[in-house]
Amino acid sequence: MGVWIVNGSLTIIALIVLFLIIKKKINYKSKFQKIIIVSVLGLSAFMNLIAIVGYVTTGDPHLIFP
Repeated sequence: MGVWIVNGSLTIIALIVLFLIIKKKINYKSKFQKIIIVSVLGLSAFMNLIAIVGYVTTGDPHLIFP
């Protein structure tokens, strides 16, 4: 169950970061900031993709994340 809390909060953080980038509030000029932003967005998208695929194929997303 803890994985779902992590996934949910990561998704919310990723959406907030994406919103701030669109609103031009985050200056991502430095390479380090770009790496962090890309990794957060990528990890969130990857975890959600696994959860969706697991849910579609088995009907129970908990089978992939114990």
